[in-house]
Amino acid sequence: MKALRKIYNGFTLMEKILVTALFMFITLAVVFDVLRRKLFGISLPWIEELSRYALVYCTMICASMGISIDGHTRMDAVTDLLHGKVAKIVRILSNLIPAVGCFYLCYWAYIHVIKMMMVGTMTTGLKIPLWTCYLIMPLGMAGMAIRSLVLVIPDICKFNVPDAPKASEMDEIPTIQAEQEG
Repeated sequence: MKALRKIYNGFTLMEKILVTALFMFITLAVVFDVLRRKLFGISLPWIEELSRYALVYCTMICASMGISIDGHTRMDAVTDLLHGKVAKIVRILSNLIPAVGCFYLCYWAYIHVIKMMMVGTMTTGLKIPLWTCYLIMPLGMAGMAIRSLVLVIPDICKFNVPDAPKASEMDEIPTIQAEQEG
């Protein structure tokens, strides 16, 4: 389990470095292109196109990273109202359902990328195969699905472990103890 955690943390670090580098590249490239256009009247159209594709890559990588920090919207109000095994089942399902959806989208994105490879379409400014720009879609969806499944593992391992008291229940405990002491 420690080896898997080490791989997972290494993968997360790699994603952070890649997103940071891409975002810095986008910022510098766009500023450079705007200055070049304003000062010299010359613009490089491929910079805008490359920045656009880099932003799509950043978006998909960050969407995957968002799952690991629980940054995506979900119905926490429902799980907060439930207790015991029912709450655990709902928590497991709230991570399994997105995982299945992401794997489904990953499959169709993969099919789309394969079709683009067969057609051989090229980007207009960069003159690179268009499928390389769309490759992040199945990769990002697979990353989101895998991260959703990783969140399920601790919930399944702790399924039979009794829940710790919630914060609202903890507030009640000291007052009861204080009344018994007096």
